[in-house]
Parts: sequence; C-alpha cells; structure tokens
Amino acid sequence: NDPVSHDIYVEEKLTVKCALYKYKVGVQPVFKLCRKDEDKTGDCEELDDKKGETDNDNPSVELITSSFEDNQSGRYFCRYEGSSRNFDFKEFQVNIYTFEVSPKMLVSDKIEGSKLICSSSNRNANLVWKDNKNSKADDAHVEDQSDTTGKRLQYTLPTSVEGGESVKCELIRDGDVVDTKTVKIISTFDIEVERSGKRYGYVGDDVSITCKVTFTGGDSLNDGKPTWKLGDDPLAEAEGITIGNFNSSVSVLQLTLTEEREGDFKCAYGDKESTDGMDVVVLNRTFVPTEKTLYAEQNQTIIFEITMERIDGINKDPQIQTPSSSTFETIPEDGGTYPVTADFSEQDSKIISFELQYEVGDKFVNELNSNMYKKTYNVTLKKRVVILDPPTYGYYVTDGSKVTITCTSNAGLKGLTWKKNDQTSASDNNILETDQAGVYTCSNSEFFSQSVSIHSIGIDESKF
Repeated sequence: NDPVSHDIYVEEKLTVKCALYKYKVGVQPVFKLCRKDEDKTGDCEELDDKKGETDNDNPSVELITSSFEDNQSGRYFCRYEGSSRNFDFKEFQVNIYTFEVSPKMLVSDKIEGSKLICSSSNRNANLVWKDNKNSKADDAHVEDQSDTTGKRLQYTLPTSVEGGESVKCELIRDGDVVDTKTVKIISTFDIEVERSGKRYGYVGDDVSITCKVTFTGGDSLNDGKPTWKLGDDPLAEAEGITIGNFNSSVSVLQLTLTEEREGDFKCAYGDKESTDGMDVVVLNRTFVPTEKTLYAEQNQTIIFEITMERIDGINKDPQIQTPSSSTFETIPEDGGTYPVTADFSEQDSKIISFELQYEVGDKFVNELNSNMYKKTYNVTLKKRVVILDPPTYGYYVTDGSKVTITCTSNAGLKGLTWKKNDQTSASDNNILETDQAGVYTCSNSEFFSQSVSIHSIGIDESKF
C-alpha cells in the first residue's frame, strides 16, 4: 500500500498489491479494491473493471489492476473477505487527472498562427509539445497559460508545419512518456452541398440535404465532422431536425420544412464553409382540418380542404386521391374541398388516407428516383359517443328522492346541457339532478344527443 498517494491519468492503469502473510497454506484469500464512501457506512464501492491476479511466488498475494475515470479520485483500500469477518487494509489516496489536446484535429486553410492547447487537470503535470519533426517545439511558439485549475500549454503553429502533417503533446512522468496526444493538420480539402442552388419544397415535407468533404490525397479522418448553418445561424438537432454524420466526410441534414426553415443551407468543416449552399424556398400547402384525430357521428359528413401554392416547374398538375375515390383527380388552383362520410358500421375507429402526388422536376429539394413526389395524409376517425354516469338508460325514483346523472363525451366536447322531453331546459350544465319523471336529453348546440328515461314510482304505505 505504499506510497500512500498515487497520481494517475484517465485510462491509465494502476496495479495495487494486496498481501496477507502467515496465512494458511493452500488457501487463496479473496481481496477487493474498494473506494471509501463519503458517508462512511463501510460499504465497499468496487470498481467495475477490477482484475485480480495471484502472485505465483506467494499465493497469499493478489495483484489488482484497474483503470479509473476522471470522477473516481478518492481514498481506496484493500479488503480481505474472511469466513467470519472482513479486514480492511490501510487507506491510500488515488488522484485522477485529465490529459487532452484541443482541437484533436486542425482543419484550416491557414495553418501558420493557428493555436493548439494541451492541458491537464494536474497543475504539476509535465507537458511537452513536439513539432512535425518530432522535436521539442520552439519555446518561442509555446506559451504557459496554467492557472489554479490545471496545466495548460498553448502552441502557436509556425510556418514549418504544413497540411497533412501532425504535431503531438507528450505527458512525461519520471522521465518516461506516459501518454501522447496527436493533432493531425488538414489544410487542403473541398466542401460542398450537393445539388446546390435554389430548390423548392412545401411546408410539412421531409427533406434531406447532403454535404460532402473531399480531402486532398483521400485522407480518412476518425474525428471531426461537418456542421450546418441556415443563413448565419448554426443548426443543431431538434424536433424535426436530424443530422447524420456517417463518417468524417459525409453529413446528411434531414428536416421537416416549416415557414421558419427557409433560406440558404450551408455546411462547414473546421473554419472552412461551402462556397454554395442549397437555397430552399418553402411553399405553402394547407390541409384542413389539421387534427390527426377527428370525432364524428355515424353518417356525419366531414369536409376536408387542401390548397397548394403553385410555382412553374415544381408542382405541375397536383393530384389527390380521397378515401371515397379509387382514382386521382386534379386539385383546382384555388384549392379543393373533399367530403368524407363517417361510417362506423364495422368498428368505432378507422384510419382514412389522402394520397397527394405532383410532378416536381429537378427543382425540388429532394433528389427523387422519379419526377413524381408523393405524400400521404392519415386521419383517424373515431365515433363520438356520450358517456352517462351512472351508465344506464333507465332510472327509477321514488317519492321524495332524486337521481343525479353526469353526461360527458369521449371527444371532450364543451357546452353539454340537459333538456326535458326535448323542450324544457333541465340543467344549464352536464349534470342533471331531478325527481321528476320524463325523457331527458343531453346534447350541445352543434352535435349529437343522448336520451335517458326517468320513471317515478309512487308508494302507498297503507297497502303494505
């Protein structure tokens, strides 16, 4: 357990020797490497990747090797688990430090004067920058920017460093190189947005835009990726926006078009931006009702409307196929209306579909296998029903008693009221409380009604 303190770095391995001497011959003791918990309950927080190996020269010794993460600094100890009790060896400190470079890859047209950072959370770390010739970097180009948070060396690249080369930072301890971080320098590459220029799409369309980076000499890079901008604003993943980076040189931007997502889409790699972008013009297209779930009564007619903004060469002869038609028909220039009759004879819920198609040519945002773009609108129709609580259609009341019935709708309709015999108002809300016989109807001003009969029973006590 000596020394009592160990300074190691993330991903570096530490081997701890746990030994119990004068132990029974032929019996292998069991050890654990534990981290001391802060609440001092005595529990053993064992490391996930702990690996124990027995010392062949002494069966009472176990060598435990583990790597650590940057949040695992703390007090550690060996624990011997005996048959009747545990025995904890004296504690020792493990300090975990980071070691990293930034950026991990430099992508720039202008290499000279570019600044690289090598840092460690260990203020006393020995860091050394090496140039492209694997020689110690000139002190004139290295600036020590260390502070209380750790060690930090800034390397300003000289003219001798060229594209396609690498520089590195070494972490040295006791004269030996513990770890090395390499920065690859990329200066010559082309970046482009495929099918750049003005393109068109409609609100609600799902589109894809591809960015490609071509490196001189066909370099393949493992880190770094293209980024996207709309105008001057960076784009990040959000609802309706997905960025897929298949490798360091191809990025695909997938998004659902909205009125706000209109403009010049460009991609960048490092500090280099594509010369041309895809200038997307978003056209207006409406489909009403906009709800994806609608409630209706049996045989109720629902009117659907669709309008499309027209541009020559982008939406020639748009056509639609409705649920009540087996063929496509042309949408009028000022929009079309399409009635659908709700039929719940077989089930109380059904999905109806509207198929839209139109010719777009090469001016469309997406590159299609054909010139015909297709989009489907799916709407779920549900039968609108009244729910009575208590759930029955006949009620009986005796003299001096009352019945209370609550009326609601699965469609969440507002303004439900009660009438007696379809004439007299019995309640100005959805709760009926009455002691009078009659037929009571629950309804609102626009839609369905549901009736319930209330029967009054008179009791002549003298007959009992």
